[in-house]
Amino acid sequence: MSCPHVAGIVGLLKALHPDWSPAMIRSAIMITARDRHSRERPIVDCDGMQATPFAYGAGQVSPNDAMDPGLVYELGFDDYLGYTCNRGYDQSKIAKFTEGKQYVCPQSFNIAELNYPSITLPNLNRTITIT
Repeated sequence: MSCPHVAGIVGLLKALHPDWSPAMIRSAIMITARDRHSRERPIVDCDGMQATPFAYGAGQVSPNDAMDPGLVYELGFDDYLGYTCNRGYDQSKIAKFTEGKQYVCPQSFNIAELNYPSITLPNLNRTITIT
């Protein structure tokens, strides 16, 4: 049932901020979501147990907070291309996305550098600082 709610919030945010990209709207929704429900109790899973971020994702949306999040992340086409390079796509596969525009994969691309409104640290077995 979250899809119609989020779609409505997206429409409201686009009306309020017509210059925001889809990535910025997603960012505003994600970074203002809460890990507690409206009664300030923890979100629970289908078994009634306290849910983890793997169960509730970014959390319960907060449309009022999303209207003025203070910060939004922009994510452009080149960011996604760098991500696809990191996932093992070669130049011939990436060319299908770029419609003939030449794109050269960066020598190194760390998933932790993707400008996305969540933090992903795959295979974390040491301390890492995100800036």
